[in-house]
Parts: sequence; C-alpha cells; structure tokens
Amino acid sequence: MTGLVAAAFVLAAAPLALEEVLAAADRAFPALQAARADAAAAQGELLAAQGGFDPVARLRGASIPLGG
Repeated sequence: MTGLVAAAFVLAAAPLALEEVLAAADRAFPALQAARADAAAAQGELLAAQGGFDPVARLRGASIPLGG
C-alpha cells in the first residue's frame, strides 16, 4: 500500500472507541501491562505498610458489682 492509499484508508475508517485503543495499546506494548502490574503491586505494598491488614480488636464492656 502506498502512503496515500494507506492515509485514505485510515481516514475512511470509523473512529475507534477508547476501549479499542486501549486494547490495541496493550497488545502492541506489553510493557504497559507490566507497568500496570507494578503499580498494582505498589498499591498493595502501600496498603500493607499502612496496616491495612493488621488485625484490630474492639472490645466493649460493662461492670456490675456483685454481692456487695
């Protein structure tokens, strides 16, 4: 295909939806997927560092004197 024919073909095609563009970028650039995975891992590490998975105990009590 010559450059002019290719340009005409691109102009005649329907506009791409955002989802199509993102999917094409993921297929063409696997580094994007790796970067997203790294970002997700960093979010998890941040949550763990902030204590998001630390056990928490909440107690409530009342006392009543017996036989006094």
